[in-house]
This record gives sequence, C-alpha cells and structure tokens, in this order.
Amino acid sequence: MTSVSNQNSSLVKLFSKNSKDVSKHEYVHGKKRVEYFVFRTWRRKTSEIIVDSNEIVVRVPYSKPYAEIESLMREKISWILMKQKEISDSEKKIEIPQPVYTKDSTLPYLGKNYKIQLKILDSQKENNDKEEKNSMIHKNEVFLFNIQSSIQGSQESKGEIKKLYEKWIYHKANIIFKEKVHILSKVIGVKPNKVVIKNLINRWASITKNNEINLNINLIKAPPEIIDYIIIHELCHFKTEGHSYNFWNLLGRYCPDYRKFIKWLDINGKNLLT
Repeated sequence: MTSVSNQNSSLVKLFSKNSKDVSKHEYVHGKKRVEYFVFRTWRRKTSEIIVDSNEIVVRVPYSKPYAEIESLMREKISWILMKQKEISDSEKKIEIPQPVYTKDSTLPYLGKNYKIQLKILDSQKENNDKEEKNSMIHKNEVFLFNIQSSIQGSQESKGEIKKLYEKWIYHKANIIFKEKVHILSKVIGVKPNKVVIKNLINRWASITKNNEINLNINLIKAPPEIIDYIIIHELCHFKTEGHSYNFWNLLGRYCPDYRKFIKWLDINGKNLLT
C-alpha cells in the first residue's frame, strides 16, 4: 500500500529518497552564510536550484565540478534570497483557521471559509422533532444552522453544529472526489477499482493492493487544486511504486506545482483535521 502522509515535508528529505550522494555546503553572501545541499545524480543532464523558506537544494549531474556549482550559487544568490523571503511571507498566512463551531466563526469548504449563522428554533412548539428540525444548509456564502433553543449556546450546540457539518461534507466529498478520480484517472491512464472516502489518520490518501483509492474526507475543506494534487499523487502510484526519481517526474508531468501544494498542506493541514 502507498499513501500521502499529512506530516510536514522537507526538501532535503524529499530528494534524499532519490539520491544517496548528498553534501552540505555554505555560500557566504556579504555577512550572511547561506546553507545549501547538493544532490548529484547520473540521471540529470542540467542543474536545478529548488528553494524553500529554510532550505536550498541544488540538483546537478553527477560529474559537475564543485567550482561550477559555487559559480551557479554566486549567479543566483540574489534570486534565491528573494524567493526565500517570498515563500516565508506566504507561509505566515494560514488560510484555514481552526474551527470552533460557534456562531459567527467560520467553517471551511473547498478552500473558502464560510461564516456560521444560527437560526434558533422554538423547542416548545408542537411537532418540533429534534432529529427533523436540527439541520444545515449552505446558502449565500454562509452555513445556516437550524438549532433548537433548548441546546443553543451550550456545549451540546457545538456538538450538533459539528455533527451536521460533518454529515454535509461527507455527502459533498462522496460526489466531488469520485468525479475527480474518474476524470483524472482517464488523463493519467489508470483505473482504480473503487474510491473510498473515510477519516484517515496521519495520511491524506492511500491505495490498496486491490487497486482501491482511499481519500481523507477532510480534503473537501481544501482548495480544489489541493484535492487534485492528492488524487494525482495516488494515481501516479498505480504506474510506479514508492517515491523514486521516476515517480516525482511522473507527478510533475501531471501536477507541475506539486511542491507548492505540499507546502500549503504543511501550513494548513493541521486545521483541516479538526
């Protein structure tokens, strides 16, 4: 079985899976010491610099002299530092706040945060059955919850809001995820036997030996492009096992911005799970 973990990622860890020839270096730029990692591989014919907020990876052909690598760093150092600042600034923006399930707070759906509105029902009226009257609708950019007055403002009210919301997103995920898997499977040229939506622990998705794809229901809270990335990641595993050089090349072909999406999940993933 393969899976996409919801644990934080690292560029160095990511590329270490594909190359054992890794070395750590420093480039001095004025008073600043810039640390970077060089990954050598026989497969590469050109050099590539990959930047994260706190890591720099330089991927080069195996035989490239270190003097040429240092020259590349000198040429690109201004761009590297500018890019790191841009990424660092963007990482400070948490797009999905942790839900508290109270009036005027928000709940996420497809990457947007929708305000909670409460409509209090009169619990003393005749035929005001709790199961029938407590409900939720998504309308006009809000989540409107119909909650009985007997539980409004209590801990039970939060629990009821959460229960109604989770039931609604399961219904939506079941439709949207299956449609996305159907479309993306055709693009990649694979055919899963079944799509299962569940509350996975410590992973966003996985595939089984029976060619079933499991998707974490909480992904429905993320933007559509994040959902697409996770599905494409798993579908690529139908063609190549593990996270080899070939796997990341294949993933990059169908999802060129996958590194950006990994970072988004690093920042916002924890709040998707609550």
